[in-house]
Amino acid sequence: MMRVSALNLARTCRVYASPAFLVFTFSTPIFGTNLKAIFLFFATATLLTVKPSLSKAEFKWLFVALIAFTPSLLIDFYFLAHGYNINLSGAFLILSVLFSILLAHRISTSEFLLRYANLVTFLTIISTLLYLLVRAQPALLNFAIGYTYYDFPGQSFVVQNFIILDHSAVFRNSGFASEPGVFQMFINSAIAIYFYYQRVTLLRLLILTTGVFTTMSTAGFITFFALLIIASPVRYRALVFIIAVVASSQLGNLAADQYQRKILSEHAFAARYEPIVNAIDVIAQYPFGFGSIRYSQNLEILNIGSHDSYTQATMRFGIQGLILFIVLLLRLIKRRSWIVLVLALGATTNNIFMFPALLLFLFVDWKRPQTAKVH
Repeated sequence: MMRVSALNLARTCRVYASPAFLVFTFSTPIFGTNLKAIFLFFATATLLTVKPSLSKAEFKWLFVALIAFTPSLLIDFYFLAHGYNINLSGAFLILSVLFSILLAHRISTSEFLLRYANLVTFLTIISTLLYLLVRAQPALLNFAIGYTYYDFPGQSFVVQNFIILDHSAVFRNSGFASEPGVFQMFINSAIAIYFYYQRVTLLRLLILTTGVFTTMSTAGFITFFALLIIASPVRYRALVFIIAVVASSQLGNLAADQYQRKILSEHAFAARYEPIVNAIDVIAQYPFGFGSIRYSQNLEILNIGSHDSYTQATMRFGIQGLILFIVLLLRLIKRRSWIVLVLALGATTNNIFMFPALLLFLFVDWKRPQTAKVH
């Protein structure tokens, strides 16, 4: 029986520890949040069924998460008892944390991370080539799969997605992700992993650099250069200067464009920053959490749909949720895993709790093996 259980665990982990499963299932805009929550529920339940016993590390983090989530859960149970509908987006965030904790302690860390980085590198090649092809021949969008992402229509080639605004495509490289700002986090995380395990090559770095630059993401550029300056091997530091010189015109144009669209544009400024101000007001009134059900009920009424992870975590789960998130980021700094730059900076523009493949990095055991095998 023990041998069978071990075999089942190995098979289960091969499926759910597959970078392809985590990357495609939870980053694609083709699947809605409710469907992703169902996938995540079955994935979490399967891991617990195959191996119901918990290690000390798993128990510790699950206990800490329970403390952080309890006030929010009690609020949600109260509203459920009074006839409000359950909200799967709130359940998804909690399941994402639980799943990440369980999976992080049931995989071979270095093997998973290097497979993940290799997968992202391969997909970046395919996505970027497809992006450049469609940009040159926009008529190809007629053959793409239509989808809706947060009320915005889009066209998808599965490994390349285009958001449609005002009946025209936004020509920024979103790759397999829902938007360019999310895609850059996957690319930069692959760069951080290669740096950490000292597996970076010039070819890999050039491929991933091209991917980052075609996203035209401000956060992506900042993260990329921060990684090059802080985490890259000494022999690649000269690339910082070379890339900066080559990209200076693009960076200048991007900065001017971002300033024009996001700061000077009254509508864009209001859409991006008013929700943050409103979210802070909610946090001041409910410091221990607003609850996910109440959040969904008041999302449009109070205009609290902020894009960042910090206010999202604090609104839903309270100050204790924010503290847990910050502690996990500091833990990465202590272990000198500079993927913390990807997560901390990415969290200012995206809710990373929606992406278990990224959230997993907070809980894995970051240790450099003497020899890390790549498969």
